[in-house]
Amino acid sequence: MYKPVLSIDVSKSKSCAAAFLNHGEPFLKHFHFRHSPQDAYSLIKHLKNLEYKTGVKPEVVLDATGNFSKPISDLFEQSGYNVILLNPLQTHQQKPKSIRKVKTDPIDANRIA
Repeated sequence: MYKPVLSIDVSKSKSCAAAFLNHGEPFLKHFHFRHSPQDAYSLIKHLKNLEYKTGVKPEVVLDATGNFSKPISDLFEQSGYNVILLNPLQTHQQKPKSIRKVKTDPIDANRIA
């Protein structure tokens, strides 16, 4: 049985998302989206495609970043999706430590899932 999920690494002006059929089984490669109504509604289309593919309503998992995550989580909840908010301090602690500065949004979206 599938357990589909859309995971989102929330940032200030744009965020990074990835969709999975199951744990470790990607449905969509990570992608960035702006916090605009048009981009937000495109996420709903991705969720509907994921649900069509699996036959199961996906969950949305994101880090709770207050003013940035609230409108996104509200949109998904109003659209009938279960939203799981993670404590950003806990997700930050799970990041692997590295000496080099690496752009981690796609990695973070995968880790959040």
